[in-house]
Amino acid sequence: MLNTKDRSYYIVPFGTKVKANAVLDFGEFYQELQRWFTYNGYTWQEVKYRVVENPDGSKQVELRWFGVRKLDDYVSAEIQMDLQVFHGDVEANIDGVKKKMQKGGFEFRLGSKLIKNWGDFWGSDKLKGWAEWKKEIYERFLIKDRLLSFENIIGSDIMRLISEIKAYMKLYGA
Repeated sequence: MLNTKDRSYYIVPFGTKVKANAVLDFGEFYQELQRWFTYNGYTWQEVKYRVVENPDGSKQVELRWFGVRKLDDYVSAEIQMDLQVFHGDVEANIDGVKKKMQKGGFEFRLGSKLIKNWGDFWGSDKLKGWAEWKKEIYERFLIKDRLLSFENIIGSDIMRLISEIKAYMKLYGA
C-alpha cells in the first residue's frame, strides 16, 4: 500500500462505519474515548461539538475529532472520528442503584491516514526537479520499510479503536 507520490494517504478510508443502539452513560463513554486517544499517544482535538435538543426531550449530538500521533520526525498518523448520536435520557437500575443514562442510536465514521513530511522537511509540497527526485529516493528506498511499518501501526491503532468502541457498546447491550 506504500504510496510515495502523495503527502498523505488513507490507511483505513474515512467512512468506515460502526453503528449501534445502546443504553449507556454518554459522559462516561466520551471520557473513555478521550482516554483511548491519550493512552495511545494521540493528541486529539475536538473540531465540532453540536447538540440539538428536540421538543420531545431527546437530543442529537454531533462530534468530530482528529487525533494526531507523531511517529517520527518525518511521519505522523491521523485518525478522524465523526460521531452522530440520537438519544434520550432514561433511568437504569445498575446493581440496585438508579442511574441516569442515555438510550439511542450511535453512528461512528472513522478513518486513519499516514502523513509524510509533516514537519516540512523537504520544504514545499510542490517540489521540482532535483529536490523532488531526492524526496522520492528517500521515501522509496531509504525509509520504505519504516513507512510500511508505520502503515501497520496506524492500521492496528484504528482497528483497536473500532474494537474498543464495539466492546463498549456490547457491554451496554448494543
